[in-house]
Amino acid sequence: MDRAILLLICAGVPMTIGMSREQCVQVFDTRMMGLEGFTGVCLIPGVEPVLVDAGTLAGSDALVDWLRSLNVIPACVVVTHAHHDHIGGLDAVMRAFEGVRVLASPLGAERLLDPRTVNRHYTAEELVPVSGVQAVREGEEMDLAGLRLRFHLTPGHSADSLSLHELSTDTLFVGDLPGDWLWGTTFLPPCATEDFDEVAYRQSMDRMMGLGARNLVLSHFGVFSGQDAAALLPDLRLRHERWKDVLLGAYATAKDASDVAVQIRELLSGSALETVPGWNEATEAFAAWCLMGYRHAGLLEG
Repeated sequence: MDRAILLLICAGVPMTIGMSREQCVQVFDTRMMGLEGFTGVCLIPGVEPVLVDAGTLAGSDALVDWLRSLNVIPACVVVTHAHHDHIGGLDAVMRAFEGVRVLASPLGAERLLDPRTVNRHYTAEELVPVSGVQAVREGEEMDLAGLRLRFHLTPGHSADSLSLHELSTDTLFVGDLPGDWLWGTTFLPPCATEDFDEVAYRQSMDRMMGLGARNLVLSHFGVFSGQDAAALLPDLRLRHERWKDVLLGAYATAKDASDVAVQIRELLSGSALETVPGWNEATEAFAAWCLMGYRHAGLLEG
C-alpha cells in the first residue's frame, strides 16, 4: 500500500499507515452493531477541519469526546447521504461545537429536515431534524484554509448521495456508493435501500472511477491509496454484479425473500457479521431491503 496517508482508527490502539501530517485522514470507528471496522466518521484535519458524516446515534457522545481529545473544532460536516448510520451524530456535534456548518446534496438537505422518513425502514431511532443545511451543487468547489473541496452528486445507493474530492491530497470520499468493503474480505452491496437506482449507480461509479484519485475513502470502511485505491472501485462493481445475479436468481426461483436471505447467509459465511446478535433476523431484513432496492431500480416487478 502507498503510504501517503495517516490513518488513525479510534477503536482501541491507533494504527499508523503513513507518516505525513500534511496528508492525513483520521477515522473514528463508531463500532456499529458492536463491530470494529464497520462504519467510520472521517476527519480531514486542517485550520478549518472537515468531518465527513457524523456516524450513529449510539456513537455520538463518543464521537464528540474523540474530537475534543484531539482539540478539534470542526468547521463543517459533509453529509454523504441521510441514512441513520451517517447522520445519527449530527445533533450532538452541532450542540457541542457552535457554528459548525452542515453541507449536503440538495436532496440530502431536504431529507435532513425530516430524517425519520427516509430511515423508517432501517431504524426506529428518533433522529433529530437538521435545518439550515447548505446544499452544494455538482462540481462546486470550496477552499477552507488550504483544504480544497470539490463536490460531486453521486446518486445510486441513494438519490441524495454526495461524494467529496479533497483536491490538495487527491483524496476521494465516496460514502456508500460502491457498497461496503469490510475487513478486506466482506462485501455488502449498495442496493439495500428504498431508492436504489442501478442506472444512476453505474453512471456515478463511472464518473468517480474516471477521477483516478490517488486516495479513496469508504464509509464502510477505510482508507486506500495508490494501486489499492485504483483497483477497488472496479472490484466492488464486479462484486455488486455477482450479488445481483445470485439474489435475483434466488428470488426468480422461489419468489420468497427467505430464499434470498439464505443466499445472503451463504455469501457472508465466515464473516464477522455472523457474530451479530439475531443474525438470521438481520439477514431477513437485509434481503427485504435488497429486494426493495431492486424493485425501485426496475430489476424486479411489483
